[in-house]
Amino acid sequence: MQNRIEIPSCQKIIFWTILFWPVGIFFFYKRVKFNRETAKKFRKVLKGFGYFCLFGAACMLIGLIGSKTNEDMEAFLQTFLCYLVLGGLTVYSSKNMEKFDKYYIIFKDIIINHNERSIENIASQTGLSYRKTVKELQKMINKAYFNEMYINLENHEIVILNDIQPVPSSITSYPVSSAVNQPVQTAHATVATPNRSYVHQTRTPSRNYTHQTTTSAPREKVVKCPNCGGINRVITGTISECDFCGSPIS
Repeated sequence: MQNRIEIPSCQKIIFWTILFWPVGIFFFYKRVKFNRETAKKFRKVLKGFGYFCLFGAACMLIGLIGSKTNEDMEAFLQTFLCYLVLGGLTVYSSKNMEKFDKYYIIFKDIIINHNERSIENIASQTGLSYRKTVKELQKMINKAYFNEMYINLENHEIVILNDIQPVPSSITSYPVSSAVNQPVQTAHATVATPNRSYVHQTRTPSRNYTHQTTTSAPREKVVKCPNCGGINRVITGTISECDFCGSPIS
C-alpha cells in the first residue's frame, strides 16, 4: 500500500483549537491541504462566506451613498473596503480551489485510467500548456493527491514508483547443465580385421534440462471509493485502504 501523509482528525483539531487555537488552526490547514473531501467542504464554506462579504459591501455602499456627515461617510467607506477586499479574496480563493479540483479529476482519469505517462500528451488532452500542466501536477504531488509519483523533466514524463506493467503469463527456458562444459570422454577400440581401419566410438554424456515457469504478476484494477468517491488502484483479490479517506476498498 502506498504511504500516505497523516491527516489530523476532526477531534484532534477541535481539542487543540480549544486548548491552544494556533495549533488547532495549523492542524485544520493541514487537513484542508492534504484531504480532498475536507477541501471540498471548506471550499463551499469559503465561497458562501465570500458572497456574504460582498453582500455586506453592497449594503455599505448604499449606506455610503446615503450618509449625510463626513464621519458617517468615513465609517461606511472603511467598512465597505473591508467587506469588499475580504469577499473578493475569499471568492477568488474558492474559485481557484474549484478549478484545481477539476484539474485533479481530469489528470487522475488520464494518468490512472488511461495509463498515460507523457506530459506532452496529458497537456494536449487537457488543453493546457506544457508549463501549466507541470505546475498543476507538481502541486498535486506536493499535496499528496498522487502518492509515490514524481515528474521526470528530462524525459518529459511522469514516473510512478512500483508501477506494475503487464508481463507474459509464463516464460520457459532450458539452460544447459554444467556437464556440457566438461571434456568429452572418448573410448577407442582396435579391431584386428584385415583392411579395416580403427573404429572410433564416442560417448557423449546426456544433457540435463530444467523447466522453469514463472507465475503471472499480480494484476491491478481501478476502484472508486464508496465513501469519498476517490479513484484508487488496488491489487485484485486484496483489501486495501483509500488513498484519500482511508476507507477499506477491494
